[in-house]
Amino acid sequence: MTRIDFIFQLSFTALFAVLGLGALIGAIFFNAPWQYAVAAVSLLISLLLFTDNTYGESLYGYLKKK
Repeated sequence: MTRIDFIFQLSFTALFAVLGLGALIGAIFFNAPWQYAVAAVSLLISLLLFTDNTYGESLYGYLKKK
């Protein structure tokens, strides 16, 4: 995994995780039930980016190895 691939996967994984957690907080504390779907999809995309090894090594595999 090159440095730019690592930065790309890490930044978008973190971005979707923050978006998912923000949507989950909005759904729980501000009584916005449609945000559960946004939270679920965002956290699923974050998990997919973290474990995806389609184009080589996944972020999880890289961090585990290092």
